[in-house]
Amino acid sequence: MSLPVLTIQHEDDCPPARVPTWAQAHAVDLDIRRPYAGDPLPDSIAGFAGLVVLGGGMAAYDDAHFPWLPATRRLIAETVVREVPFLGFCLGHQLAAIALGGTVSLRPQGPGSGVAPVNPTAALADDPLFSLLPADAVSVEWNRDIVSELPAGAVTLSRDSAGHPQLVRFGPRAWGLQCHPEVTADVFDTWVVDHPLPAAVADAERVAAITAEVHASLPRIERDWTPPMEAFFALTAGREPDPVQR
Repeated sequence: MSLPVLTIQHEDDCPPARVPTWAQAHAVDLDIRRPYAGDPLPDSIAGFAGLVVLGGGMAAYDDAHFPWLPATRRLIAETVVREVPFLGFCLGHQLAAIALGGTVSLRPQGPGSGVAPVNPTAALADDPLFSLLPADAVSVEWNRDIVSELPAGAVTLSRDSAGHPQLVRFGPRAWGLQCHPEVTADVFDTWVVDHPLPAAVADAERVAAITAEVHASLPRIERDWTPPMEAFFALTAGREPDPVQR
């Protein structure tokens, strides 16, 4: 029997969403832990084929209110050092940066929100996962914080519209995403209500327009992001991703 992928969920509003479908493409099981609901986190990544850390509305440094965050960062650091496959979405990406020696801060331009293009760096073309994205790929942003300083050895694969790291390779088998290709329409709608944009940057009309654009873009996002996400789970299943067809 193959080992499961440990998946850490930080709150009800940020579920795995499309992640189980990508994992099922390679018959990979997810062991979903919800520490906010009392699930224990393991002391080690031993016994798992990989680690996925999901997003959340809390800050990556807010250990006092969310006491499982230090354990999550320790698991990320161990996973990356041992070259066990790791994938972090939004908060998970930020926790990885801190765990490996980088820093996280408020996004100076205000929150990232809505549909955002993937602006590749030269390094993306050789990445085993994200080179599978089409040239015009987009994703969904809904974040207050960004990685302001990358840890040593990390490689920026794409940047957001303000130039902040959007896709990052932290190690040979470790990636972080400051975006949400896993999101569904229902999940996004909960963010709009439970994690609203500040009134200073968005009124009801703008939020409605953002929501409509996200809903319209989700079929394209699902299509474009399925190959790289399934390639990640190929790694957890012990198979290298297929070569990029150029």
